[in-house]
Amino acid sequence: MGLALKIIKWILLTLLAATLLIALSYGCLKITGKDQKVLTAGVAYLLKPSEPFHEDNMSEAPDYAKEANWLTLPFREDEADLVPVGLAKSNNDGSAPVDVFYIHGTGFINNSRWTSPMRKGTATEDNAKFSLANQASIFNGCCNIYAPHFREASIFAYIEHNGDARDRLLDAVYIDISNAFDYYLKNYNNNRPFIIVSHSQGTHLAMRLLREIDASPTIAEKLVVGFLVGSGPVSLTQKFLNSLQHFDVCKNATDIHCVVHWNTYGENGGEKMFSSPEPSICVNPLS
Repeated sequence: MGLALKIIKWILLTLLAATLLIALSYGCLKITGKDQKVLTAGVAYLLKPSEPFHEDNMSEAPDYAKEANWLTLPFREDEADLVPVGLAKSNNDGSAPVDVFYIHGTGFINNSRWTSPMRKGTATEDNAKFSLANQASIFNGCCNIYAPHFREASIFAYIEHNGDARDRLLDAVYIDISNAFDYYLKNYNNNRPFIIVSHSQGTHLAMRLLREIDASPTIAEKLVVGFLVGSGPVSLTQKFLNSLQHFDVCKNATDIHCVVHWNTYGENGGEKMFSSPEPSICVNPLS
């Protein structure tokens, strides 16, 4: 009996010591702001997709001639038409003088694969519609809003992948954005000026789109502004803009052919999982 009590005491003391060690370690990480990186790295290690990414493993590319492959179109009533109570109703009906091409952020919070299979009636689709309601809808008083569904990268592309691997994944996803934008220009734009709007993963893809637009002066001339917000772990730097011929940072409220961008962080933001590795440009959207 005495031996059993000693073993129980030893187990309890060991558990207590381990708990205290974990608490102290987490406290130190919390103070430095590195707690998020450690926790998300652990989650990624345990839950990341089991199969390595390869372009051939992606689902079939969407056909943008099919309206079902668009998250929103101006002649449909959907989340992009929402307005706060008391404000004028949406002008997002195809008759507005300017278009918005919107690329949503990461909504595929799933570890079944590295890119979304674009299934209807899923949480991924709901997340995309939530982004549409909370971000793209702010432009419905001025513009016709177009937003494609696309085979977006899983959140694990940011938690687990290194930069090179993530870029390869985003390059594969970008094919959808390029195809959607090309279809939009040929079939929906009708030579109107347009605004590129994006957030998070959408901004990482919009940066690629901006390069593509920059390579075509006639298309670049029609871009009013790139409203590319929240790039997080993929910095939108002055160096990136310097590499473009037709676009720079917006400096005044009346500037066109330019880019508006900012990132928002809380305390110890530089140490967070999705912090910018390089200083991004910062434009005050209110001024």
